[in-house]
Amino acid sequence: IRLNATFTPTMIYAATPHNRSEAYSSAIKAINRQEYARAVELLKQVLAEEPGSADLHYMIGEVYRLQNNIKDAFTSYDAAIKANPSYAPPYMGKARVTLMYSAKQTEQAITLLNKALSLDPGLNEARMDLVKIYISTNKPDTALTILEEYLLNSPDTAEGEYTRAMILMEKNDIEGALAAVDKARELDKSYLPSYLLWSKILQQMGRYEESIVPALTHLNGVPGSSEGGLLLAKAYYNTGDVPLALSTIDKVISADKKVIDAYLLRGDIYMDLGDLIE
Repeated sequence: IRLNATFTPTMIYAATPHNRSEAYSSAIKAINRQEYARAVELLKQVLAEEPGSADLHYMIGEVYRLQNNIKDAFTSYDAAIKANPSYAPPYMGKARVTLMYSAKQTEQAITLLNKALSLDPGLNEARMDLVKIYISTNKPDTALTILEEYLLNSPDTAEGEYTRAMILMEKNDIEGALAAVDKARELDKSYLPSYLLWSKILQQMGRYEESIVPALTHLNGVPGSSEGGLLLAKAYYNTGDVPLALSTIDKVISADKKVIDAYLLRGDIYMDLGDLIE
């Protein structure tokens, strides 16, 4: 199944009118076109006339973050905080690049995100960032509490319900996770992560035949997904199509030689085929 995905980029949090409105609006358009070098050039033109504008420093930091330029992103966020310590978004930006620099620096990121929310409780993106940190650090109860706050302050989205499904799966509430991922798909059929999680949930319930279509849907949208390929191979293996499972897992391993579960599955397949040396 192929989906005509309509991906919506996350809007950069800043909506302050500026003197050089033409350069500013051109910068926003450049960001939307992913012309990041041009966007920085235009934003710096505006900043030259308004050096004390915290949101301009922040936006430049965001563009650097989108380019994975951690050092310059940090510098721009710090400049935004220096210009206006009460402006919340650069604390969120610093939290994000902190995790980009090292995924282990969760405590620093949490402190920065909480600072951002203390300054601006309406900065709901920061709540979702906190949710993701608590999921990654195996604190599903805390993650779910903050997610509920997030959902109270935002319209229903596929990402929100997908995230709820992830947390409920971590809490072993498989039925609840399935209901949440179903709602995520209702809200946005083009949101591909939902299909990967849907397939995982079905397999955890032992419904391998049903897990094939969502795994294929995810793979059609993300052809290089080793996770999707592994799920598909597991589905074939557990529904008795051993040759197809083997060819599928071979593709996963050839694309990504570090997927440990893929080797384990291939070992099981060779055992079933009686090829003990392999």
